[in-house]
Amino acid sequence: MKIEKYSFGLMIIESKQYTSDLVIYSNAIDATWWRKQGHRLLPEDLEDILVHEPERLIIGT
Repeated sequence: MKIEKYSFGLMIIESKQYTSDLVIYSNAIDATWWRKQGHRLLPEDLEDILVHEPERLIIGT
């Protein structure tokens, strides 16, 4: 999976444009992910992600 472009509010991955928060797994993209409380990232926001036991977790913009 190739990230072709990223900037504030935009990511283009494999020629598809995304304008919302994403969780990118090695074989899939979850474009429906959303934090429970506005712009704050809470531990419970990560529960569904950590179930997959990722090697890396990168959080940022």
